[in-house]
Amino acid sequence: MEEHISQVSQEDQELFNQFLKEKKEFEDSFHYLQIYFASGGQKLYKYWKDESLIFFSQNRRGHIKVFKPLGKKGERELPLLISHLSTKTSHPIDLRFLTKERVKFLKEKNISLSRLQRIEFLIYSLSEEGVLGLKGKRWKNVRQKCNQFSKRWLPSLTVESLSQENLKDAVHFFGKWKRTAKERGFSYINIEKNKRAVRYLVERIDNKNVWCLLYRLRGKVEGVQALYRINEHTAAHVIGMVNIGFKGFSEWSQIYVWRKMFEAGVKYINDGYSWTAPLREYKMKFHPVKVKIVYRGIY
Repeated sequence: MEEHISQVSQEDQELFNQFLKEKKEFEDSFHYLQIYFASGGQKLYKYWKDESLIFFSQNRRGHIKVFKPLGKKGERELPLLISHLSTKTSHPIDLRFLTKERVKFLKEKNISLSRLQRIEFLIYSLSEEGVLGLKGKRWKNVRQKCNQFSKRWLPSLTVESLSQENLKDAVHFFGKWKRTAKERGFSYINIEKNKRAVRYLVERIDNKNVWCLLYRLRGKVEGVQALYRINEHTAAHVIGMVNIGFKGFSEWSQIYVWRKMFEAGVKYINDGYSWTAPLREYKMKFHPVKVKIVYRGIY
């Protein structure tokens, strides 16, 4: 087992993409691995054997996260890898992006999951006839919010791409946002993950597959929207945070960056999952065309 495990290298992005050539999964992306698994003191590893590929990470405390298996024989190798990793840590192992069929397969292989969380990924279709045009009764709520923001704040708004020069402003905004999160009804958000994400993205901002916009109102950063391209026509929304003291800002900033991506050829947006009912209610306003269901399991 050990001989098939190694740390992830630059070349592994090509290896990853090779497994995805015939797949059209909305969440598959090497950027996903880098942002969520390799950031912030975690070491990213790969297990590669017999046309199977599984990525996993381990932080300094020994916590392990395992990404879904890829390749023809990946599912068969997953129980073997989990059993091996369980001897390397005293902590539970976090398994991401499990399908219902994969959960059943693990149980059959005596890999019992102590906790199983259902996760919904909301997928939006970008078009001038739909969410970008905001015409008709269906889009009334979002249209009103955008118009409300435009009339009040557009004259004092500037939008800029993330860079080394304004990175500190983005990180400072996250800190400021966190201090007021509880009073605004947000029960949970991983601010440190967002900080790590923008530090990762700033190195790739010239890449045509990465967008990260900072929104300034009256000279101060009051919003950040960050996305990356998963494949030719699909992008993932990794950060969407604004100062909601400016009414309609959330809706306006989101439509703005989606429009920029549509102009670059993106047709679908994976807006990620919702960890609270209010957040899901907000995301449903944009009328997803698909809900992809996966599971997170704890072994």
